[in-house]
Amino acid sequence: MIAVVPIEEGVAVVGETFADAQRGLRALEVEWDDTGAERRSSAELLAEHIRLLESGEKAVISRDDGDVEEALAAAAATIDAIYTLPYLAHAAMEPNNAACRMRDDGTLEVWASTESPEYTRMAASEAAGVDKDRVEVHATYAGGSFGLHSTSTHDPTTEAVRVAWALDWKHPVKVQSLREEDFKTGRYRAMAAHRVRAGADAAGR
Repeated sequence: MIAVVPIEEGVAVVGETFADAQRGLRALEVEWDDTGAERRSSAELLAEHIRLLESGEKAVISRDDGDVEEALAAAAATIDAIYTLPYLAHAAMEPNNAACRMRDDGTLEVWASTESPEYTRMAASEAAGVDKDRVEVHATYAGGSFGLHSTSTHDPTTEAVRVAWALDWKHPVKVQSLREEDFKTGRYRAMAAHRVRAGADAAGR
């Protein structure tokens, strides 16, 4: 084992090989402060989503054309339904991973399976405290992403860069999760609740 590095998302164990890092991780004893953790169940969170949806408390209107209430009242048939989606693990074919190194010329190189190289560049730039022009992103194949690799925060790129920075850029660093870690600590697709109200006239319009 080379080092144990505290990072914003937790603790990283650095080893020569993935197996070395995993052995170090299993031997590590960490005391977590979970006072700020979410303690509501999935059912409670979904109920809150639906409450906000029905109350319109946090509604944002994107378009407001015509008189919706009048059109619905005159419709031959109407639908009023709520559709919900739970939190879901993205479960991409490849576990979360990213690699980085600082070249002698001061360029930060990053390898990541990303849907948006620009977001990855932003994440690496912010984590390293370097200008975006000094970050070079190599986009590798993504084995199914579904939104997982389209964010500039809470991603393996940020973790890899923070670990490498903590070690004074002495080593190229690759961060990789076990599949079990993906499901336990990976970023889940957001829960959602949608209400649809629609009407059609006698001709189906």
